[in-house]
Amino acid sequence: MTRAATSVEFYWLVELRPAFDGHPPFPATYYAGYREDPLGAAKTTDPNACPKWARKEDAEKVAEKLGGTLSCIWQAVEHGFESAAAVNNIERVEAERDALQTEVESLRPDAEIGRRWQSNSSLEEWFPITAEEIVRLRSDSAAKDARIAELDGALRKCIGHLMRDASTKEAWADVNDARRSLADRAALAGSAT
Repeated sequence: MTRAATSVEFYWLVELRPAFDGHPPFPATYYAGYREDPLGAAKTTDPNACPKWARKEDAEKVAEKLGGTLSCIWQAVEHGFESAAAVNNIERVEAERDALQTEVESLRPDAEIGRRWQSNSSLEEWFPITAEEIVRLRSDSAAKDARIAELDGALRKCIGHLMRDASTKEAWADVNDARRSLADRAALAGSAT
């Protein structure tokens, strides 16, 4: 049963209470159902883990069946529980809060840039390369690119001449043979020591 204007639902539980006027044991102990052993009723301190009754009379019948001892009796007590809608609303709000915290963290670098801009918004600080320097650097880069292309063309031309000349091919083959021979000797000398 739900009381109007709240997100709390009220149910009746069966709680273990002192037999005489006095405060209930702390933490509260609730009936959690019958067990198949001789000790009878199972107990819990978690009100969410025990049976709930919508009517007081139903909870009182169970309490009466359970009976009690000289010092404690089972009694029907009303207990409030957050409704499922309230729990879902809390989870949604917490998820939104987490998303906003993540967004705030991602904006911290931007906030730092804003603080730096407010303290010094000079062009020298934020745009250290002037337009004239950019034009000069671009022309330097273009000149270097042209020189690289010129050298690359000359190098390709030289390689072409070298590869057409048969004697150069034989010379390169002799150089490679000599390198292999030296490498073999070095390997033998290294393994002999």
